[in-house]
Amino acid sequence: MAADPAGPRPRARLAPRRPARRGGAAAATACTWCGKPGDLVRKLLGHGAVAICDGCVALCADILEAELGPGWR
Repeated sequence: MAADPAGPRPRARLAPRRPARRGGAAAATACTWCGKPGDLVRKLLGHGAVAICDGCVALCADILEAELGPGWR
């Protein structure tokens, strides 16, 4: 295949994906890790467009304890 005489084509810029917002609020309404909506979890922790639910936090704590031992905190 011959090279394009005009040179390489610029890549199209894609807009970053943003989580759905409820009522124009700036806070995330779903867990960024597992995708569960905020109304299906006990607690969402986060700031701005990024949040993690209590279930994912518990899973992370279990993994850290299994890998680092009970004194990881």
